[in-house]
Amino acid sequence: MGVHFRVPGDPLSNFVELFWLFDRYAVPHAREQLLPGATTELVIDLRPAAQGSGSALVAGPHSEHSVLDTSEELSLLGVHFKSGGGFPFFFVPAGELHNLLVPLDVLWGARAAELRERVLAAPTADAKFSTPAWIHKQKAYLAWWAHHLKGVDLRQADLQRNIERPVKSFAKSIRRSRPIDPPTR
Repeated sequence: MGVHFRVPGDPLSNFVELFWLFDRYAVPHAREQLLPGATTELVIDLRPAAQGSGSALVAGPHSEHSVLDTSEELSLLGVHFKSGGGFPFFFVPAGELHNLLVPLDVLWGARAAELRERVLAAPTADAKFSTPAWIHKQKAYLAWWAHHLKGVDLRQADLQRNIERPVKSFAKSIRRSRPIDPPTR
């Protein structure tokens, strides 16, 4: 029960600011205002009643405030990405997610439900933060992205130079060695 935070190590820290978990979190007010922000958030609803597309969402950068329903006890796990840091996970430029809440299954298909199930099966906060095997499997993939995007401001990246060419190079390396499975769109 409570609120937990975890700061990831390299190479994940190049893209993710922190992981957070609200475990059976209750507040005395029914609504909470969320201020605008330039980052992307992955939020997984861990309540047993949460099902389908609404059980895992990607919140894009927002230039408007949002109102959160806090009338019920919450159990949520989140990944707070650095500005532009969600791209290697979702293959969607942050601008396309502006002011949107997108169900994760729209971006990942069945892998969204698999991620949620793995997190739900973990018995402790520490286990929930380390359970997503996709994070650990993606370390080589993320290290590759960190190398190719080193020093690039992802909010202002030249899509052709900074994204498309490295992706083609990465695809060639996968065909040769097949070390990992990057997220698919």
